[in-house]
Order: sequence, then C-alpha cells, then structure tokens
Amino acid sequence: MQETQSSPDNRATDFKPVEGAAAEQYSGGKLMVEAYAAIWLILLAWIYLLWRKQASLAQRLDGLEAAIDRAEKKKG
Repeated sequence: MQETQSSPDNRATDFKPVEGAAAEQYSGGKLMVEAYAAIWLILLAWIYLLWRKQASLAQRLDGLEAAIDRAEKKKG
C-alpha cells in the first residue's frame, strides 16, 4: 500500500501545483515601471532635501563670515 501523503523529507523537494485556486497575475512590465517610478521619486525627494540643507548651511556660513568680519573691524 502506497502512502498518499508525502513524508516531511520529501515534502520540500516535491512540487505539487495548487489546482482550482484563483490565480493572481501581475504584468511584469507594469511592476518594473512602478518600481522605477518609486526609485526615482525617492531619489528626487532625497536630492531636494539635500539641496534645502545645503542652502541652509550656505546661509549660516554667510552669517558667520559676516560676524567674523564685524569682529575684525572692531579690533582693528
């Protein structure tokens, strides 16, 4: 008499497709375009944040340079 269920050792190596289940199908091209769009949006947001931070640092540096110039004029 043959065993109808596979043993735990054979279960990992046997492929048995599911029959009758609702299949979910996604277009590979659509998924790729969505992934690229998400990556580009994240990259652009990161670049925008870096640009704002750089502008803030440049403004702060200008203020510090002006303060140094004022301090040198008072001394000299």
